[in-house]
Amino acid sequence: MSDYFKSNNELKIYNEFDSMNLDEQLLMGIYSYGFEKPSPIQQRIIVPMIETKKDIIAQAHSGTGKTGAFSIASLQITEKSNKTQILVLSPTRELTEQSYEVYKNLAQYKKIKIHLSIGGTNRSDDIRQLKKNPQVVIATPGRCYDMIQTNALVVNNLKCIIIDEADDMLSFGFKEQLVDIFKYIPDETQMALFSATMPDEILKLANSFMRDPITILIKKDHITLIGIKQYFVNVNEESNKYGFILDLFKTTSFPQAILFCNSKQKVEWLRENIANTLDVSNSFIGFIHGDLSKEERKKALNNFKSMQTRILISSELISRGIDIQHVKLVINYDLPKSKNNYIHRIGRSGRMGRKGIAINIINTNEIKYLLDIRNHFNTQIDELPENYNTIFG
Repeated sequence: MSDYFKSNNELKIYNEFDSMNLDEQLLMGIYSYGFEKPSPIQQRIIVPMIETKKDIIAQAHSGTGKTGAFSIASLQITEKSNKTQILVLSPTRELTEQSYEVYKNLAQYKKIKIHLSIGGTNRSDDIRQLKKNPQVVIATPGRCYDMIQTNALVVNNLKCIIIDEADDMLSFGFKEQLVDIFKYIPDETQMALFSATMPDEILKLANSFMRDPITILIKKDHITLIGIKQYFVNVNEESNKYGFILDLFKTTSFPQAILFCNSKQKVEWLRENIANTLDVSNSFIGFIHGDLSKEERKKALNNFKSMQTRILISSELISRGIDIQHVKLVINYDLPKSKNNYIHRIGRSGRMGRKGIAINIINTNEIKYLLDIRNHFNTQIDELPENYNTIFG
């Protein structure tokens, strides 16, 4: 795996959590959570993040333990004092809630107070809990900035601020919010950026405000995910995509699948029509997008994670970071508008080294864009065989 990474520093590889000089209580949390051996990114970045206190830029494939890496490192440096020391920022409620669960499980024996601060929840309750100065705060950018401005979230004693899905957070839409937050962060605070993709423009931007960061990146030739077999099928006309999906679902013994679309309207249209045409119950097929309420989104994800639903149709909302271990199949009904989101989408399958399958449904006008994606990531995307069942063997 060392051939997959490049770094601007010589990084020692730690093959066991026991060799990282971690707190006994933290080690108990790690093993209780089910971690046995550190993943490649954890082997390389946990100890430098703890010991050097340098800024960090870390890239690793989706599903390879990035959240575990930054949560273990930051919990190790967290003290049992009545001060907020760690701030974790993620772009969506779903990612924030997922990180919160990881932190809560890993810290169960350290008795660290961890608080989740996200939009769509009771603001007064949020303020009340933050005034108790939890040692770790995991937040979405909008609510975080609101809480800082109201003096509920005190960031004067921060040891580390972690930016999850950094490429998305530093792009248009979140960048201004982060700039506003950074104005309040002490200069000496360690900054750590984690993502599955790190485009050159994001790296340039990150280096403009970070201090000589330790950088560990995936080599360009290995940016696509190991273990995920990628296919395409050209249905010629856009209107033929729906017929292909129906045929795929009717004739194959497919595993649980996530189906990605580029609009919320199409998500709902597909869900309704597939359910009606296949004459299946609502429990067979679910959907999720950003216009749903927090409760509706949570229910849709939980139903899918617990395998109550077999198909989940989604907008770009869950393309990043969401960890559903047993998903084997991802289908792009629409190719993503951003090339980098292609990696995030197909990374919903093949988690933690498992095998995965990605199918891209394209019309004739999309052939060039698919080739651009293939060339951009130097990856192989094969034509889907006529007998679909052979790929699930």
